[in-house]
Amino acid sequence: MNEEYHCFDCGSTGNAAAYCERCYKVMCMGCIKKCENGDLVCLDCLDKDWQPCACPSCVEACRQRPCWPTPDEVRKLIELGYGKRLWLDYWCGERYDNPNRDIHIPAPAITGYENRMASFFPVGQCTFLNAEGLCEIHAVKPMEGRLITCSGATPNDLHRTVAMMWNNPAAQKLADAWYLGRYENATDYE
Repeated sequence: MNEEYHCFDCGSTGNAAAYCERCYKVMCMGCIKKCENGDLVCLDCLDKDWQPCACPSCVEACRQRPCWPTPDEVRKLIELGYGKRLWLDYWCGERYDNPNRDIHIPAPAITGYENRMASFFPVGQCTFLNAEGLCEIHAVKPMEGRLITCSGATPNDLHRTVAMMWNNPAAQKLADAWYLGRYENATDYE
């Protein structure tokens, strides 16, 4: 991260930060630790066994609209063979090269609309929500889905925050390559 951050845990500000790879909160380097497997994890996540939540509130969120992933998470979903279950969603306006253009975001699709362009303000069940009300891709659940909480502590600007992670030339190249079916190796678009 090159821009100034505000650490979710201790509140410090600066320009040296990382995202926790489990909850995706922005943390200063003092509040994040490296696990034995190499993941960067905040102290809260180190203290708990991160399990999927199947409470009515969380399941309803997945029934209303799929969550958005980061570019790295899309690469991972493609590598794992889930590319055909995505669709091309978008954030209206604010694109880095033209504020009147949309930011394209490959994301989990609404069931029945996989591998196409999202409609305006889409509403419907995520393609990865199974019959038991659990996320099929929980181990690689997109950032937005990990940060949505049933406790009501979801950041107000979460959707826009994820969209802005796609607001750069490399991420838009990945999104366009996915949409055009040219993403054979997702790492070609880093």
